[in-house]
Amino acid sequence: MAIKIILDSFRSKSPLIYQNDEMKGAEVFYYMPHGGYVAKYGLDYYDESMQALLEITKRFTAEFSIRPFIQKYPEKIFPQLMQWTEHENQHVRRLVSEGTRPRLPWASWLKEVQQDPLQVLKLLDKLKEDPELYVRRSVANNLNDIAKDHPDTVVELLESWKKIANPKTQWIIKHAMRSLVKTGHHGALNLLGYNPAVKVKTKLSCRQQQIKVGESLSFEIEINSFENKSIDLMIDYQLYFMKSNKKQSAKVFKLTKKTLEAGEQLLLTKKHSFKVITTRKYYPGQHSIGLIINGLEYAKIDFNLKN
Repeated sequence: MAIKIILDSFRSKSPLIYQNDEMKGAEVFYYMPHGGYVAKYGLDYYDESMQALLEITKRFTAEFSIRPFIQKYPEKIFPQLMQWTEHENQHVRRLVSEGTRPRLPWASWLKEVQQDPLQVLKLLDKLKEDPELYVRRSVANNLNDIAKDHPDTVVELLESWKKIANPKTQWIIKHAMRSLVKTGHHGALNLLGYNPAVKVKTKLSCRQQQIKVGESLSFEIEINSFENKSIDLMIDYQLYFMKSNKKQSAKVFKLTKKTLEAGEQLLLTKKHSFKVITTRKYYPGQHSIGLIINGLEYAKIDFNLKN
């Protein structure tokens, strides 16, 4: 059987066969075809293929190759993955998280996990204090994926993790909520200490009412605290771009994080470039800019963009 040949090659002492401890940098891509072969031709041989992927992922990630098996054998594979969460090899533990990401880049999405992420969340819970950043980063990325379909579920899980006095777990919490923070999810912001209900007064002003493509929009922000204690602020701005259909589409841009003392005033200035770039096409017409503090929009003004 071909899978036996693959496994035997890992144990070979031949100088023509790359060994795990000899490979550096791009050399690991030597094993890339191995995973692809198992995913294509080994799908009907579950046990043999799982053993092959276990060995392959120690040398080159099997995150793409394992996904067809997750889709075909969910009842078998999740108990197997739960065992692998305690594997001594960090690459195997990382495969548990990375291979089950519902929105893994450059891979087909796991729609079953998108609909019901419970089994995957159980795996991630086992990895929440993993000693390797390599693994923890994958856990955070998986949670960030899941949060796009189940934001409240992820926040509820991370709230329980918040009680764990482990800086490694706390790092996961912050990194896992980056998309939720950007969309202004109140539960995520509260969990990070950014209360949407802070008492502030704001002013947003813009020097130009009209700019041309290629120029920059200059604007000023004034924030006054009316709290009797210090407050943490996550300050962003949102641009409402005119689209080809004459409707606006909003995009949030990160600005800064600040702590304001009781009664303190904060002044900020910013320029946003409308220089032509390949990833965005600008359309003339009315645009808008909004000030966002801890997930809430406090002010919004309009300006015109011309060609």
